[in-house]
Amino acid sequence: TWVYGPNRTGTITESVELRAWLYRTADNAPVVGRSITFKIDGTTVGSGITSVTGRAIYNWVITAGNPTRTITGDFAGDWAYIASSGTGTLTCQSWATKMWGVDRRGKITSYQVFRAWLARLDNTPVVGKTVTFSLDGTVLGTDTTIYTGRAQIGYTVASGSGAGTRTILAQWAGDAGYSASSCTNTLTVDKADPYIWVHPRKVPLGGVANLYAYFRRLKDYLPQSGKTVDFKIDGTVVQTVVTDAFGIARYLYTTVEPVGPHTIRCEFYGDAWVAAGYGEAPLTIY
Repeated sequence: TWVYGPNRTGTITESVELRAWLYRTADNAPVVGRSITFKIDGTTVGSGITSVTGRAIYNWVITAGNPTRTITGDFAGDWAYIASSGTGTLTCQSWATKMWGVDRRGKITSYQVFRAWLARLDNTPVVGKTVTFSLDGTVLGTDTTIYTGRAQIGYTVASGSGAGTRTILAQWAGDAGYSASSCTNTLTVDKADPYIWVHPRKVPLGGVANLYAYFRRLKDYLPQSGKTVDFKIDGTVVQTVVTDAFGIARYLYTTVEPVGPHTIRCEFYGDAWVAAGYGEAPLTIY
């Protein structure tokens, strides 16, 4: 018998199909149903059974090591066929990589999807690699690249230091087959929208109106404690108060307005985290 072992090429860390054909020497007829042992640089890595064409295959994940290695296909022989072997060359490749991503913009509490792509320098996507996403140095999580080389992770914009810009970092740590790379993008953070609800009041002439408002932010309706707001009646400030731990503003106001409809407004002028806004309700004096 004789064994034909073709040369193979593959990327380190990825699977390569090792192949060998077993033939009878006398007439080059394929030898079927025999085991071929595959070795890389003399170390056994697996085996395959010859098919009707005499071909045996074994899928092997290329380990880190020399860029050029020897593939050996060994047939041990049996009662009908004499042992033989053949060799080929395995070329083991490694690649430089690049990454790119996209900028994002959203308000505090908004949901954003951070995306990054990993590819070889010839733009071939690199699939199945773990990309780590960080924001201003804090790791948010990881994702595995899909067939386009894209990885992504969802993120709800936290309050942080308020409105402004934050740095998105996507990193591939690298391995023996693909070099490390990273990319940075910008998350532009806008202030959350306020939601201020004011309780309507109805009091007699000269009576005391219990002004009451609760202050939340959108979209999560988180109570806004420690915020300074103004209570106004018909546009005139009657008291400045600070919201309590539950985001509630209160003030007992002795009315001086005439009989009829009036407007209570609770107004917030904005800070680094929440935009300016107000809520209104009717004040009826009878």
